[in-house]
Amino acid sequence: MQSDSKPVSKRSLLKLSAIAVAAFVFILGACTNPTRTEGENRVKRDIDEASAWEELERLAAEIVEELPDFPGFEVRTLGTLACERSDGLTSQEYVVMELSYEFNKADSRSELVRETYRSVLKDYWNKHDIEITREDDFRTNDIYTLVAKHPDGFTYIYRAWGTSSLRVTSGCIKKVDDWDPECIPPLGGVQPENDRITTGCRNKDQPESLPSHSQNETVD
Repeated sequence: MQSDSKPVSKRSLLKLSAIAVAAFVFILGACTNPTRTEGENRVKRDIDEASAWEELERLAAEIVEELPDFPGFEVRTLGTLACERSDGLTSQEYVVMELSYEFNKADSRSELVRETYRSVLKDYWNKHDIEITREDDFRTNDIYTLVAKHPDGFTYIYRAWGTSSLRVTSGCIKKVDDWDPECIPPLGGVQPENDRITTGCRNKDQPESLPSHSQNETVD
């Protein structure tokens, strides 16, 4: 008895393979690119570009409060990045804001910054139900990376290598046209010449840096 099924042509096999590969790449991209996931939920967040900077500074200050013998920071950077949509294209209505604080080179190499602070942050995030989503430990190259996801959609990135740093990113937030912010004083004794604000805030040359402080001191 002969089967009624027809042999699958080489062209059909190639087409099916292409579809399977495309589906796999799409799924893999969605799983490995957190910006895409955040982009799907961005409209549900109350925060936008005009209010994100202050919140990023507040979250960074909370982290600094947990760091014993805090030596201060050397450099502050604030900027906006593109928000990638779920289809891989760049959104014109949303942006990602990133705040970065860097230690000086000497402190970056210290055991306090490289080892103690990493342990302190892990304990703090676990205690406050902040999910650690990535932990890289390349001891041969002296590179450590900790990434944690705040329930409100913000992401912490702590890196200890040549120049150690604390970064806080907003995830995709609503862009605000003609945003004209007032400058917020930096944390940890950052001097004006090292305050690399890229948002063009109005009174950039006026605010003084908030001083370095220990675990028992507070920041208003």
